[in-house]
Amino acid sequence: MRNALITALMCIAVSTSSFSQTYDEEAERLRQENDERGWEEDSLSIDDEESEWEEQRRKQRWLENEEIRRANEQRAWEARRRDEMRIENERIERNNEQRVLEAQRMEQLRLENEQREREAQRLAQLRLENEARERAIAKAAALEVIMQKPSQSGVVEAPNILEQLRKLGQLKDSGYLTESEFQELKKKLLDDQN
Repeated sequence: MRNALITALMCIAVSTSSFSQTYDEEAERLRQENDERGWEEDSLSIDDEESEWEEQRRKQRWLENEEIRRANEQRAWEARRRDEMRIENERIERNNEQRVLEAQRMEQLRLENEQREREAQRLAQLRLENEARERAIAKAAALEVIMQKPSQSGVVEAPNILEQLRKLGQLKDSGYLTESEFQELKKKLLDDQN
């Protein structure tokens, strides 16, 4: 400010065609007053300018720091979001793996059950075949007993016929002969007797 004032005074002095001593003296006096008073004002004005500049610089730094902080918060939020998504994806993947394992276990159990059912059917078929074979053997034995030829004299003893009828009844009761088979064999035995 002091320099501006001096420059203004000098411009005034130069622009005037009559350059006199009074102007020089007046300029010198003003300079001295400014020097005495102005040092403090200049110092304050410089300090004000510096403090204004510093204030602007602080504001600029604060804005820059605020922008950096926001950018860091955004990056941190994005990182948290990525972590959350990764964790969610891992959870979904684990659930899918568990579902696949459960489906595999269910398929394995289904196959094992089918195999057990086939084995049970095979065993039931074998049991039926064995029972049929035993019935056939029993029938053959019963028929053999019944079909015994009478003695050469042509007379079969009565206790022998009663014994054969009793054996046929036992075969029927034990399930080796059906009712119709029992009746047929009984009739044949009695017919052979006559």
